[in-house]
Parts: sequence; structure tokens; C-alpha cells
Amino acid sequence: MAPVKATDVAEKDDFVPGTVHLIDLEGTLFAKHASGGQHDILLVPAPSDDPDDPLNWSPRRKKLSTVSMCMYTLMVGIASAAIYSVLEPIADDTGLTLGDLNAGTGYMVKR
Repeated sequence: MAPVKATDVAEKDDFVPGTVHLIDLEGTLFAKHASGGQHDILLVPAPSDDPDDPLNWSPRRKKLSTVSMCMYTLMVGIASAAIYSVLEPIADDTGLTLGDLNAGTGYMVKR
């Protein structure tokens, strides 16, 4: 398969809108290119110069962010599910039905 040139794609009528070029073999496109030995690869989306841009983060910071999000999701799930394990003793002590307690839990979560 022959490489696709930017001029070839622009001339085609069946070009799919919303697609992007990932390789610039001729070096004619005005976009950020990869560094190192891969100058023909376009960076899409292009990273900014902002150190808080996730595309500029170190691999260690990316891993830490991913682990933090996973732990947060896990803890929220455990905390929200843990209340249902104590509903029966609460129902016995207060005389409320499980249906009323479940409804109250739903009202508490929806705010």
C-alpha cells in the first residue's frame, strides 16, 4: 500500500471529515512532529508547552494519576455499597422497614 500524501487526501472527494493525518512523509504539514528519530509522525492532539498538560506528564506522573483515579473509584463504590450491609440491623433497632431505609438512602444520594 502506497503512503498517503497530504495533497492526495485533500483532492479526494471521499475524504472522511474529522480524520487526521498521522504521518507526514514529505514534512510539508504545519503541525507538531515527534522528536527523536521519528520526525515524520504527527502529534495529534499536539501537546502544549504547559507542564500541567497530561500529554507532557512524565510516565511516573501518568501512572500515579491513573492509580489515584482507580483507587478513588474503588473507594467510592465500597463506601456506597457498605451502607446496605448495615440496613437490616438498623431496621431491627428502629422499627423502620427495609423499603423505607432504601428509599431514604436514595434520597440521601440524589440531593
